[in-house]
Amino acid sequence: MAMPTRTGTRLDTAERTSVLRVLTYAGAIIAFLIGSGFATGQEILQYFASYGFQGIVGTGAVVLILITYVAAEFLFVGHMKKFEHPSMIFRYYTGKHLGTFFDYFSILFVFLSFTVMVSGAGAVFEEHFGLPKYLGGAGLAIVVSATVWFGLKNLVDVIGKIGPVIVVVGLFTIRGVGVV
Repeated sequence: MAMPTRTGTRLDTAERTSVLRVLTYAGAIIAFLIGSGFATGQEILQYFASYGFQGIVGTGAVVLILITYVAAEFLFVGHMKKFEHPSMIFRYYTGKHLGTFFDYFSILFVFLSFTVMVSGAGAVFEEHFGLPKYLGGAGLAIVVSATVWFGLKNLVDVIGKIGPVIVVVGLFTIRGVGVV
């Protein structure tokens, strides 16, 4: 008996998806979310640590389930609908007007996140190295520009390999093994 599937979920393509490629994309998503949302992790750890180890694990499980579901759903729908532009996923789920808002908001959010990271790089250069802030900000801006210039696919491959390492180190740190 065939496994039940949603209509059209079978991926009959000439290019087979390898487990390593899936893990690379998952690792990239993990690294992106940790880097953009949790930075040092201290804020999250201090809040949820008050609930003990179960609070940390429970929160991690809920976040893992939600992010996995949303990412898988976006990938599935994007593959099935063959959108011309990735942001069309917003219109698919929320309609024309709200989808357009989310499209523009996501661009604004990415830009504002970048400005905060440039500012943070400047602050780190000043606080830890005694160098002018603009050197750190300009340095990060140059690195980001070079990354975009040479292509983001390679970046996803590199970050995808780092993501699982970040998770393992974080888990050992939370448990107090002292790897870091």
